[in-house]
Amino acid sequence: MFVAFVGLFPGKQKPKLWYIPVGILIILAGNTARVVGMVFTQLYIPGSFELMHLVILRGAVFLILVLLCIFWVNYSIGPARSVESE
Repeated sequence: MFVAFVGLFPGKQKPKLWYIPVGILIILAGNTARVVGMVFTQLYIPGSFELMHLVILRGAVFLILVLLCIFWVNYSIGPARSVESE
């Protein structure tokens, strides 16, 4: 989803060439942290495993994905221009 979003969003190609790999690495790091979190949940609070797996940790990875997309939109659009009243 991330690669498709950034790749299809209008903008220059050169920034996409660095943002996509960096974003993928960030998503992979988040997913690795999710797996580690599930392991610790299973070890120390096994009764909460399903909640952590299906809701909390999965939601955290999706939050990372959404934040990366929001950052890309803001970055690719550039700084907001102020409109001076005449």
